Amino acid sequence: MKSSKNKTFEEEKLEAIQLLVATTKPELIKKVKGVLLEEEIDWWDELTDEQKAELEESIAQANRGEFIAHEEVMNKYKKWFSK
Repeated sequence: MKSSKNKTFEEEKLEAIQLLVATTKPELIKKVKGVLLEEEIDWWDELTDEQKAELEESIAQANRGEFIAHEEVMNKYKKWFSK
């Protein structure tokens, strides 16, 4: 049997599946399921209220036309990037 360091990702997944199928502990299934579902959390939900407010204000500014186009900024500062 290979050590954990030498196993491919697919081999690690298969081993985890086999362990999961073989378990008789319902609480372990719940924990594993919880970990897997956590990965699907929307990044927005991970932001603080302050971060959300700042992003919402930025979007409102852009919607009102209060922004400088990326191309304009790049042209203005291209001397800094052409080294």
